[in-house]
Amino acid sequence: MRTVVMNDCPAAADAAPAGRQARLLRHLLGRMLELEEDGLRVEGPADPFALRAPLVAVDFTGRDNYEIARRLSEEYHIQVSCTDNAPAPGCMLHLCPAPGVTFEDIDYVQGAVYRLLLEPR
Repeated sequence: MRTVVMNDCPAAADAAPAGRQARLLRHLLGRMLELEEDGLRVEGPADPFALRAPLVAVDFTGRDNYEIARRLSEEYHIQVSCTDNAPAPGCMLHLCPAPGVTFEDIDYVQGAVYRLLLEPR
């Protein structure tokens, strides 16, 4: 079973990502934006080339994001950060790929997020 580390968020996100990390983050952002019509709210630029921080923040609108984070970890072995800086009560999931994360891992994360989005509330 694979483990995907998506909680490798830096303490200070004041530098724009570059190189492979930038390509990986653009891929991640693109994959998450594809799920907006299914109910996922994505914080960040609509243009993946405008990323200014090494993370993508998402919100399972109307769902308990703490529970989603727990399920991603326990059922899919995807480690995410859940932070309390959302405009609404609760948290947003911060997806910050660790250096060893691959493009295939990002596709796996999208599949897991999609499966959770499709579940009845």
